[in-house]
Amino acid sequence: LSLAGARLRLKEEARLLLDWDKIPKALDPHSVTFRGSTFRRGVSQIHVEDMKRVLNPRSARKRAQIESFASVLRLLNPSEGSVVVDFGSGTGNLVLALAHLFPELEFVAIDMKEQCIQILRERAEE
Repeated sequence: LSLAGARLRLKEEARLLLDWDKIPKALDPHSVTFRGSTFRRGVSQIHVEDMKRVLNPRSARKRAQIESFASVLRLLNPSEGSVVVDFGSGTGNLVLALAHLFPELEFVAIDMKEQCIQILRERAEE
């Protein structure tokens, strides 16, 4: 499989569709984000529950991103202990979910914003 100079398009049967009800809520972008803000940061719990009722476009995109990367990782079938680097990891929506799905791999998150890395560390400890 060569990815040089091309966009990879997965056949439908190769696409990994996650059962989001079986993913820990802390790793589901819909459960932790709304319009780019984490629920923990200054949003009342009542408002959070209202927001969780509707899958917003950003949550849907983040879920699709996780499924796409997970599909490619499954297709590539890296050996145990392989290192996967997430450049521009932000608060970890992608890297934390992938680390959960592929515990045999090592994941490294890199971001230029210290605040994002701090939130990612907090989320990883939960």
